[in-house]
Amino acid sequence: MFASLGSEFSSGSGSKSAEQIKVVEGYRHPLYNNDNHLYDIGLLKLETTSTQKTASLCATDGSDNRVGTMATALGWGLTEDRKSSLTLKEVDVRIISNAECNKGYRNRITEGMICAGNGNGKDSCSGDSGGPLLANDVLVGVVSWGGKCGARAGVCTRLTYVMDVIDDVLKGATGTDSILSENLSKTELLSKINRPRRPTSNDTPASDAVSLNPGLESTSSSTGSAAISGWQSSRKQL
Repeated sequence: MFASLGSEFSSGSGSKSAEQIKVVEGYRHPLYNNDNHLYDIGLLKLETTSTQKTASLCATDGSDNRVGTMATALGWGLTEDRKSSLTLKEVDVRIISNAECNKGYRNRITEGMICAGNGNGKDSCSGDSGGPLLANDVLVGVVSWGGKCGARAGVCTRLTYVMDVIDDVLKGATGTDSILSENLSKTELLSKINRPRRPTSNDTPASDAVSLNPGLESTSSSTGSAAISGWQSSRKQL
């Protein structure tokens, strides 16, 4: 299994800055729950360090993702014509409170989630889970789930809520569930990967490539549809 970095194309190639690096280990959050999307995040460790710039991760005090902050979600998921995009798309959405978000989700929103958007047609959609939610070029969330695309706020994993596990993995701690430790074949591994969510109407092509943090990658996995060490908060011009 290889991770693609630095390309604006869903194929992972076609850009001068694109890299493909072998994945040597995968980690899911030990408390991940597929039924209610709790702790919906995972990490992939790469065989070699990427040449892409590292991402800026959000402050643990939540100061980077206050209610009302404009954020940007990116991905290659379904667009308004219900087709997956071949080029990277981005959409600007405003972070809303969990209380406001819960009005549309019957109190399914927990403190480990962060919502963005107001149902005005701008949203993440199927194919986007695991993608970044950036606020002022700082990674604050990972696209996770939602209702009908563009009809309600998109729901992301709140990064501050899972930083302890991210830190443990980066420091080499053991005990977290490993996706790849089961020695699955590529076909079996891919069969465990969820199909996610991302931008609908008014989405715009991203002229920049979004890359991922050296040493760790982002993708979607069956054990947690969001997988991340941190999408590059600094988009690299092609």
